[in-house]
Amino acid sequence: MKELAAFDSRFDAGFLTQLLDEHDIPWIIQADDGGGMFPTSANFESVKVYVSEMQFDEAMKLLDE
Repeated sequence: MKELAAFDSRFDAGFLTQLLDEHDIPWIIQADDGGGMFPTSANFESVKVYVSEMQFDEAMKLLDE
């Protein structure tokens, strides 16, 4: 897995994960926010979206659009 992007909240990351879903690109979120229960305790850009290395370039192209 390779880090695609980092966000301040799960809500912000949701826009990217929805786009990835629409293009059948599996993703994983790693967050330091107590599973979303303590969003204010998270540090800036503490929600990271990962995709497989094989689909990383395809996912990056979506970000550029």
